Amino acid sequence: MKSGIRTVQSGSIVAETKAEGISNAMMTDLEIYKAQLVEAAHNSSNEVFTNPDNGHAIKAFSVLFDNTTHKISLLAKDFNGDISNNPEYVDSLKKCLLRNVEVEILTLETPKNSEGFNEFLKYKASGKKVTIKKASEESKKILDDFSSESLLYFGQIFNLQIFDDNKYRIEYNPDEYSALLSFSDKEITAKYYSKFKEAFLKADIIA
Repeated sequence: MKSGIRTVQSGSIVAETKAEGISNAMMTDLEIYKAQLVEAAHNSSNEVFTNPDNGHAIKAFSVLFDNTTHKISLLAKDFNGDISNNPEYVDSLKKCLLRNVEVEILTLETPKNSEGFNEFLKYKASGKKVTIKKASEESKKILDDFSSESLLYFGQIFNLQIFDDNKYRIEYNPDEYSALLSFSDKEITAKYYSKFKEAFLKADIIA
Protein backbone atom coordinates (compact mmCIF):
# COMPACT_ATOMS: atom_id res chain seq x y z
CA MET A 1 0.00 0.00 0.00
CA LYS A 2 1.39 3.34 -1.03
CA SER A 3 0.44 6.69 0.44
CA GLY A 4 1.03 10.29 -0.51
CA ILE A 5 -0.27 12.78 -3.05
CA ARG A 6 0.67 12.48 -6.70
CA THR A 7 0.18 15.73 -8.57
CA VAL A 8 -0.51 15.92 -12.28
CA GLN A 9 0.28 18.69 -14.70
CA SER A 10 -2.15 19.25 -17.54
CA GLY A 11 -1.00 19.64 -21.12
CA SER A 12 0.01 17.44 -24.02
CA ILE A 13 3.25 15.54 -23.46
CA VAL A 14 4.81 12.26 -24.51
CA ALA A 15 6.73 10.27 -21.93
CA GLU A 16 7.75 6.81 -20.77
CA THR A 17 5.95 4.88 -18.05
CA LYS A 18 6.48 1.62 -16.24
CA ALA A 19 2.96 1.45 -14.85
CA GLU A 20 1.66 -2.07 -14.47
CA GLY A 21 1.09 -3.79 -17.80
CA ILE A 22 2.72 -0.99 -19.80
CA SER A 23 6.49 -0.98 -19.95
CA ASN A 24 8.63 1.51 -21.85
CA ALA A 25 5.63 2.60 -23.91
CA MET A 26 5.37 6.05 -25.43
CA MET A 27 2.06 7.50 -24.28
CA THR A 28 0.33 10.84 -23.85
CA ASP A 29 -0.03 12.33 -20.39
CA LEU A 30 -3.67 11.22 -20.19
CA GLU A 31 -2.72 7.64 -21.06
CA ILE A 32 0.02 7.68 -18.44
CA TYR A 33 -2.39 9.12 -15.90
CA LYS A 34 -4.99 6.43 -16.52
CA ALA A 35 -2.35 3.70 -16.32
CA GLN A 36 -1.25 5.07 -12.94
CA LEU A 37 -4.85 5.06 -11.71
CA VAL A 38 -5.40 1.50 -12.91
CA GLU A 39 -2.26 0.40 -11.08
CA ALA A 40 -3.33 2.19 -7.89
CA ALA A 41 -6.77 0.58 -8.01
CA HIS A 42 -5.27 -2.86 -8.66
CA ASN A 43 -2.89 -2.49 -5.71
CA SER A 44 -5.52 -1.00 -3.37
CA SER A 45 -3.23 1.99 -2.91
CA ASN A 46 -4.34 4.80 -0.62
CA GLU A 47 -2.24 7.26 -2.61
CA VAL A 48 -4.08 10.51 -3.33
CA PHE A 49 -4.10 11.64 -6.96
CA THR A 50 -4.97 15.04 -8.35
CA ASN A 51 -6.89 15.64 -11.55
CA PRO A 52 -6.32 19.17 -12.87
CA ASP A 53 -8.93 19.41 -15.63
CA ASN A 54 -11.87 17.69 -17.29
CA GLY A 55 -9.67 15.42 -19.44
CA HIS A 56 -8.09 13.92 -16.34
CA ALA A 57 -11.49 13.87 -14.63
CA ILE A 58 -12.89 11.64 -17.38
CA LYS A 59 -10.00 9.18 -16.92
CA ALA A 60 -10.56 9.24 -13.15
CA PHE A 61 -14.29 8.51 -13.47
CA SER A 62 -13.58 5.71 -15.93
CA VAL A 63 -11.24 3.89 -13.54
CA LEU A 64 -13.44 4.56 -10.51
CA PHE A 65 -16.50 3.14 -12.30
CA ASP A 66 -14.44 0.15 -13.47
CA ASN A 67 -13.52 -0.69 -9.88
CA THR A 68 -16.90 -0.16 -8.21
CA THR A 69 -18.96 -3.20 -7.26
CA HIS A 70 -21.65 -2.15 -4.76
CA LYS A 71 -22.60 1.50 -4.56
CA ILE A 72 -22.21 4.93 -6.18
CA SER A 73 -23.08 8.17 -4.37
CA LEU A 74 -22.76 11.31 -6.49
CA LEU A 75 -23.03 14.98 -5.57
CA ALA A 76 -23.06 17.03 -8.77
CA LYS A 77 -24.17 20.47 -9.85
CA ASP A 78 -26.38 19.50 -12.80
CA PHE A 79 -24.76 16.85 -15.07
CA ASN A 80 -24.14 19.53 -17.70
CA GLY A 81 -22.46 17.08 -20.09
CA ASP A 82 -18.91 18.42 -20.02
CA ILE A 83 -17.91 15.08 -18.54
CA SER A 84 -21.11 13.02 -18.51
CA ASN A 85 -21.50 13.16 -22.31
CA ASN A 86 -18.02 11.76 -22.90
CA PRO A 87 -18.06 8.27 -24.50
CA GLU A 88 -15.39 6.90 -22.13
CA TYR A 89 -17.36 8.09 -19.10
CA VAL A 90 -20.62 6.66 -20.45
CA ASP A 91 -19.09 3.31 -21.45
CA SER A 92 -17.50 2.76 -18.04
CA LEU A 93 -20.72 3.83 -16.31
CA LYS A 94 -22.76 1.34 -18.33
CA LYS A 95 -20.40 -1.49 -17.40
CA CYS A 96 -20.54 -0.47 -13.75
CA LEU A 97 -24.34 -0.47 -13.74
CA LEU A 98 -24.33 -4.02 -15.11
CA ARG A 99 -23.00 -5.05 -11.68
CA ASN A 100 -26.34 -4.02 -10.13
CA VAL A 101 -24.83 -1.32 -7.94
CA GLU A 102 -26.97 0.90 -5.74
CA VAL A 103 -27.05 4.57 -6.83
CA GLU A 104 -27.63 7.77 -4.87
CA ILE A 105 -27.55 11.08 -6.75
CA LEU A 106 -27.79 14.55 -5.24
CA THR A 107 -27.80 17.53 -7.60
CA LEU A 108 -27.53 21.18 -6.69
CA GLU A 109 -29.64 22.26 -9.68
CA THR A 110 -32.16 20.58 -11.99
CA PRO A 111 -30.23 17.87 -13.90
CA LYS A 112 -29.59 18.42 -17.58
CA ASN A 113 -30.33 15.88 -20.28
CA SER A 114 -26.80 14.46 -20.54
CA GLU A 115 -26.02 10.94 -21.72
CA GLY A 116 -24.61 9.94 -18.34
CA PHE A 117 -27.62 11.17 -16.41
CA ASN A 118 -29.94 9.44 -18.87
CA GLU A 119 -28.14 6.16 -18.18
CA PHE A 120 -29.00 6.55 -14.50
CA LEU A 121 -32.64 7.24 -15.40
CA LYS A 122 -32.80 4.13 -17.61
CA TYR A 123 -31.18 2.11 -14.85
CA LYS A 124 -33.83 3.30 -12.38
CA ALA A 125 -36.62 2.60 -14.88
CA SER A 126 -35.38 -0.99 -15.10
CA GLY A 127 -36.23 -1.46 -11.44
CA LYS A 128 -32.79 -1.00 -9.91
CA LYS A 129 -32.15 0.71 -6.59
CA VAL A 130 -31.67 4.35 -7.59
CA THR A 131 -32.63 7.49 -5.67
CA ILE A 132 -32.22 10.90 -7.31
CA LYS A 133 -32.67 14.07 -5.28
CA LYS A 134 -32.26 17.81 -5.71
CA ALA A 135 -30.67 19.73 -2.86
CA SER A 136 -32.99 21.78 -0.69
CA GLU A 137 -31.81 25.00 0.94
CA GLU A 138 -31.16 22.97 4.07
CA SER A 139 -29.07 20.49 2.09
CA LYS A 140 -27.06 23.30 0.51
CA LYS A 141 -26.39 24.83 3.91
CA ILE A 142 -25.06 21.51 5.21
CA LEU A 143 -22.70 21.24 2.25
CA ASP A 144 -21.68 24.87 2.38
CA ASP A 145 -20.91 24.68 6.10
CA PHE A 146 -18.85 21.55 5.54
CA SER A 147 -16.87 23.06 2.68
CA SER A 148 -16.25 26.23 4.68
CA GLU A 149 -14.79 24.22 7.56
CA SER A 150 -11.77 23.24 5.49
CA LEU A 151 -9.40 25.55 3.64
CA LEU A 152 -9.08 22.89 0.96
CA TYR A 153 -12.49 23.74 -0.48
CA PHE A 154 -12.11 27.52 -0.38
CA GLY A 155 -15.63 27.87 0.99
CA GLN A 156 -17.25 26.43 -2.13
CA ILE A 157 -20.01 23.87 -2.40
CA PHE A 158 -18.10 21.05 -4.02
CA ASN A 159 -18.80 18.11 -6.28
CA LEU A 160 -18.25 14.79 -4.53
CA GLN A 161 -18.33 11.18 -5.65
CA ILE A 162 -18.19 8.13 -3.36
CA PHE A 163 -17.63 4.63 -4.75
CA ASP A 164 -18.29 1.61 -2.51
CA ASP A 165 -16.93 2.34 0.98
CA ASN A 166 -13.30 3.07 0.14
CA LYS A 167 -13.02 5.23 -2.99
CA TYR A 168 -13.71 8.93 -3.44
CA ARG A 169 -13.23 11.87 -5.76
CA ILE A 170 -13.79 15.41 -4.47
CA GLU A 171 -13.67 18.53 -6.64
CA TYR A 172 -12.21 21.44 -4.71
CA ASN A 173 -12.57 23.73 -7.74
CA PRO A 174 -15.64 22.58 -9.70
CA ASP A 175 -15.28 25.29 -12.34
CA GLU A 176 -11.93 23.79 -13.39
CA TYR A 177 -12.80 20.17 -12.50
CA SER A 178 -9.79 20.15 -10.15
CA ALA A 179 -10.07 17.25 -7.74
CA LEU A 180 -8.44 14.81 -5.36
CA LEU A 181 -9.16 11.09 -5.51
CA SER A 182 -8.12 7.84 -3.91
CA PHE A 183 -8.95 4.17 -4.44
CA SER A 184 -8.47 2.78 -0.93
CA ASP A 185 -9.12 5.05 2.03
CA LYS A 186 -12.07 3.96 4.12
CA GLU A 187 -11.56 6.59 6.80
CA ILE A 188 -11.69 9.60 4.47
CA THR A 189 -14.41 8.01 2.35
CA ALA A 190 -16.57 7.47 5.43
CA LYS A 191 -16.09 11.12 6.46
CA TYR A 192 -17.20 12.38 3.05
CA TYR A 193 -20.09 9.93 2.81
CA SER A 194 -21.39 10.93 6.24
CA LYS A 195 -21.71 14.54 5.12
CA PHE A 196 -23.15 13.52 1.75
CA LYS A 197 -25.79 11.40 3.47
CA GLU A 198 -26.71 14.18 5.89
CA ALA A 199 -27.39 16.51 2.96
CA PHE A 200 -29.04 13.75 0.94
CA LEU A 201 -31.60 12.99 3.64
CA LYS A 202 -32.69 16.64 3.68
CA ALA A 203 -33.01 16.88 -0.12
CA ASP A 204 -36.12 16.59 -2.31
CA ILE A 205 -36.75 13.43 -4.34
CA ILE A 206 -37.07 14.13 -8.06
CA ALA A 207 -36.78 10.58 -9.47
